[in-house]
Amino acid sequence: MKPYISYSLLLSYFLLTLQGSYAQSEMDLLEQVQNRITINHDNGEKEVFTVTPKTAKARSQRLYHWYQAQRVQQTQGGYTGKLLHGNYNRYAPNKQLMLQGTYKKGLADGNWKEWRPNHRLAKEEHWKKGQQDGKARHYDEQGKLLLQGKMKDGKWHGKVWIFDAADSSYRWDYYKQGMQISRDGYIQSNLFRRTGRFFEQTWHSIFSRKADNDDIIE
Repeated sequence: MKPYISYSLLLSYFLLTLQGSYAQSEMDLLEQVQNRITINHDNGEKEVFTVTPKTAKARSQRLYHWYQAQRVQQTQGGYTGKLLHGNYNRYAPNKQLMLQGTYKKGLADGNWKEWRPNHRLAKEEHWKKGQQDGKARHYDEQGKLLLQGKMKDGKWHGKVWIFDAADSSYRWDYYKQGMQISRDGYIQSNLFRRTGRFFEQTWHSIFSRKADNDDIIE
């Protein structure tokens, strides 16, 4: 005889699961409301963020953001109040955004954006466990891109694109953990880039020829 499970039993199980998920969502929402903090500053600026009652083991090389006595505190390697955890927004007196990002147990984590007083983007950054890590973009006062590259442990790492507004030109600079290096050094520091250069040079040596003025043409 084949095992038989009634539809009513399956429906009951589904409803119980759904009810449990809904209850958990309600608890999470209630916790967010209870842990939401708003600070109105004397200069008209406002901070809105959430904290967590959970603790974290502090590391000496990390900068922790925590809340106590109507202030967001910053301490390297430790904390005593409630850690910032979740979305963070800072507003200007005219209610325009100034700073936006997320924290994870007191550490900046994820994408962050900062705006100028004229509402133009000033910078975009990515953070991981309290250190700047990943793509970074800096903008001028009109919101035009000035600089773009990647950060590693808070330092430039890899190719960095730089725009010169004086003559509308741009260039590439190359870094290794914050130290500027040559383009050749950048290529030689990575196997895939070395391999790519080898095939590029081989291709040009086979399919390119010199013109009368010594320019390389296809």
